[in-house]
Amino acid sequence: MKYICFFEYKPEDIDKVISLFQEMMKLWGKPGYPKSLMPTQHFAGDSKGFTIYEVDDPKQLVDHYIHYEPWMKFTWTPILDSPPEQEEVINRMVKYIWHWEWGMEDFDKEMELSAKWDKTIKEDPKQFPKMLTNTLFTERCKGFRVIEAENEQQLANMVIFWWPTENWWLEVALESQGEALQKAMKKFPLK
Repeated sequence: MKYICFFEYKPEDIDKVISLFQEMMKLWGKPGYPKSLMPTQHFAGDSKGFTIYEVDDPKQLVDHYIHYEPWMKFTWTPILDSPPEQEEVINRMVKYIWHWEWGMEDFDKEMELSAKWDKTIKEDPKQFPKMLTNTLFTERCKGFRVIEAENEQQLANMVIFWWPTENWWLEVALESQGEALQKAMKKFPLK
C-alpha cells in the first residue's frame, strides 16, 4: 500500500532530525521499514513536508515512527494510483488556495506589481494559473485567491512574479460537490 507521510518538527531540532534522516535513508526498503518512492519534499520556508512510501506491513509505520521519536510528528494517509484514463485530467488542472501576505512598507511596490500583473495576465494568461476569484483580504496586507493551475510552471511563474514583496503558501482545494470527491466518498464511505 502507498502512503503519503506528512511530517513536522521544531526548527530548533533540525540537527537531530538531519542525523536521524540520514540513518533512515540507509534503512528505507529494508525489512521492517517502508520503501521511499520519491525524494523527501519540504514546504518552502517551513519545518514541514512529506514523502511517499510503499508499506508492506503496518509494523513498518510503527518502526518508522519509533526511529524519529520524540523529534518528529507524522501523519500517514493511504493513497491510490489513479486509473490511467484519469491521469491526464488530474495532472492538468488542480485548484489551490493561494495565500499571501506582505508588509505595509512594501505598499508602493505591491501596487506597482499589481498593475503589472493585471497587464501581464491579460497579454498571456496561459503562463499563469487561472484566477477563479478576485483577491480576498482576511486582514490588512493578507489574503487569498482561489486559482486553477494546469502545471507546475504556471505556479512557479506566479510565485516568482510576486517574490519581491510577498510571502505565500498554497493549499490544494477540493470541491465538496465535485465529481472526484463524490466518487471517492462512494468508494470509501465514512464509517
